[in-house]
Amino acid sequence: EQAGVNPANCNAIVRELLGAKGRALACNEVRLNISKATRSHHFEVLRAAGMVHTKMDGTKCMTSLRRSELNKRFPGLLKLIAAGN
Repeated sequence: EQAGVNPANCNAIVRELLGAKGRALACNEVRLNISKATRSHHFEVLRAAGMVHTKMDGTKCMTSLRRSELNKRFPGLLKLIAAGN
C-alpha cells in the first residue's frame, strides 16, 4: 500500500467507473467524501497501476476503466471489486 492511499477509496473509484458502463468520468463525478488532492492522488495511483486511462477533455481529466486489459490479465478481479470485496 502506498503512503496516503486507502484501498477502500481506490475500490470505490473502480466501482463508480464500472457503474459508468464504459463512459469516462471526471474526478468530481466520482462520489467520495475526500479532499480534491486526495481524490487526485488516488486516481494517479490507479493510473500508475494500469487500471485506468485518463485523457484531457478541455480542462477536465476524463478517466475510464481499462476493462478489457484488466479482464484479460486478471480474470475475475473486476467482479470481486464490483461485489465490494
